[in-house]
Amino acid sequence: MVYITDDPLILKNIVMKDISDINVVDVHLTARSYKIYIGCNLNEQIADFIADYYGDKSLFILCDTSVEELYARPLTEALRAKGVNAPHIYSVPSGEQSKSVHIYADCLSWLVQEGAKRDSLIIAVGGGVIGDLAGFVAASYMRGIDFIQVPTTLLAQVESSVGGKTAINIPEGKNLVGAFYQPKAVFCDSAVLKTLPMRELRAGYAEIYKYGLLWDSAFMAWLEDGHAEALLKHDLHAVHYAVKRCCEIKAEIVSQDEREGGVRALLNLGHTFGHALEALCSYDDRLRHGEAVAIGMCLAARFSAKLGYLSSADVEIIEAHIRRVGLPSQYADIPDAPEITVDDMMKVMAKDKKADAKGINFVVMQALGRTKVTSSYAADDLHNVLHEFLN
Repeated sequence: MVYITDDPLILKNIVMKDISDINVVDVHLTARSYKIYIGCNLNEQIADFIADYYGDKSLFILCDTSVEELYARPLTEALRAKGVNAPHIYSVPSGEQSKSVHIYADCLSWLVQEGAKRDSLIIAVGGGVIGDLAGFVAASYMRGIDFIQVPTTLLAQVESSVGGKTAINIPEGKNLVGAFYQPKAVFCDSAVLKTLPMRELRAGYAEIYKYGLLWDSAFMAWLEDGHAEALLKHDLHAVHYAVKRCCEIKAEIVSQDEREGGVRALLNLGHTFGHALEALCSYDDRLRHGEAVAIGMCLAARFSAKLGYLSSADVEIIEAHIRRVGLPSQYADIPDAPEITVDDMMKVMAKDKKADAKGINFVVMQALGRTKVTSSYAADDLHNVLHEFLN
């Protein structure tokens, strides 16, 4: 992850006047329920929460090198101002490569060396990589200690920080080792998004658009009606509404199906295709996760049309919107993309964690805003869609 850190005007604008009260979204999971706080400049609220619930505990911030000075250190100062002991800070390299067995083991050793106990708190400060990594560290250290999420990217705020999916990657596939483990709270601070490059904002936007496609056609129409562009220009009304709506949808789905035995699988729209592309691009900077999801949603739309659900006009609406906001919609949009075949895609997708005895499961669109999971399709239809996509 690369953040803009050298423009003093941008850094100054991190301190913005809040335009509304803090929005709160509840994730209802009986004993594991928690709240998502959405607002601007939330360090004081984060510090209050930690002081109230963990003021006498040992604290551990896990972040990446891009956000340590920008966000982890200021949060430490906010905690000191509340009379809370300064947390230990551990930074890992930015990027998907940090979701590895090696880095995971390093984090566990660090906790032991610094004296973390069962009542300690881990604070995940960063994007989706940090949230996934820190969550899995929390889930497994001493059989589980508390953690909270402080996501610093748009993608993490609307997707990976909510719902309790934690994981690391192994060479054979993305997120194949992990656990369902819920945070104690999530704090989505819109101020931090001011330091994100446009590419990162667009990558996060892909997940926002996904929610409209899979669940809420009215939200999709709102995004189509100029609000996507407003959001990408840091309009706080648009940002707050979009983050809140996405968190509401995900909270509703997760509350119904915490461990992805049913409806939660719909959140994987575009991801089976997208994860395969990420793996084939070696998880490097050629293709960010959100960009892979954008292409994956276009593939899912084409596959849905091939199966007789969507019209060609529906497919064009989706692809045109994705292109309009500057996201990739086809394989040729990936810079220096490796030469791959349909068989290459099939082999990687067969290892997808959502595959089962029936084969590879895909989320298909029955209409704009309505989806289902299916493993009932002709192999030739899938091969034809992939062949057209790669050629």
